[in-house]
Amino acid sequence: MKIQTRNNIITFFMFISMALILTVGTISALHVYTKTFYTPTYNPYKFGQDFFLTKLNYQSIFFSILMLLIYVFVTLLFINISFEKTQSTEIIYISLFLLGCLTEPARLCFPLLNLWNNSWPSLATNISRTVMFGRILSPFSLLFTVIYSNFESRQYVEQNMVILLAFSLGAALIATFNTNIIQPCGYIQFGIEGAFQLLRNSVLLFAVISLVIKSIQNHQTLNMPAGFLLMILGYVLLSSTFNYILLFAGSACIFPGSFIYLKELHRQYLWN
Repeated sequence: MKIQTRNNIITFFMFISMALILTVGTISALHVYTKTFYTPTYNPYKFGQDFFLTKLNYQSIFFSILMLLIYVFVTLLFINISFEKTQSTEIIYISLFLLGCLTEPARLCFPLLNLWNNSWPSLATNISRTVMFGRILSPFSLLFTVIYSNFESRQYVEQNMVILLAFSLGAALIATFNTNIIQPCGYIQFGIEGAFQLLRNSVLLFAVISLVIKSIQNHQTLNMPAGFLLMILGYVLLSSTFNYILLFAGSACIFPGSFIYLKELHRQYLWN
């Protein structure tokens, strides 16, 4: 992929994220003002529900989605400035990771359209498939960032992009959902929720371990793996936030972690 083509795609998604921030903020504010922003009544959480920082709070869920959108915009802006003339394969996969993050606002359709009672099952299921698509695409994109970052893999970038998108979309389309349970975070519970979480966490853990091994083999510092780990931890926390503790922790991890990782990545390409 040519640098100019990559930069144009990144710029396009940067404006998409900015438009989503404005749209989500405006529409949500209007619904709150007109008192048509519906919150869930189902609370699956048992522990920490007596303390305001740890109990289920839908405001924290909304702010976590908004925080992810802001994160995507800021990160794409940083990439556009810092990697404008840098032929970095990793940036393409990071962009796919950020694309996966952009599916999270779909969860707001539940409070905005009052889908908590599953009155529109087809719409609620399609929204959940959109969320699942993003949550499959993001971790596998981060894995590809590590295992397909060498020079020899550069010629397979377009092919890998198609594989990632097709695999994520296909998995989301054939996935089953437990329509009896709608999670407060704004999606119908995945049919194999436990297996899905295990797969996602395993992929992310393998990506971190692979980056640590790669850094050691190349006699590099562990700053990049540390930033990568913080970025992953922040993403996991923000995408599963249901209280203010998770919101604060996720925000405190994802921004500095991404900055450290991208700065170290840029420094490596400068030296090379």
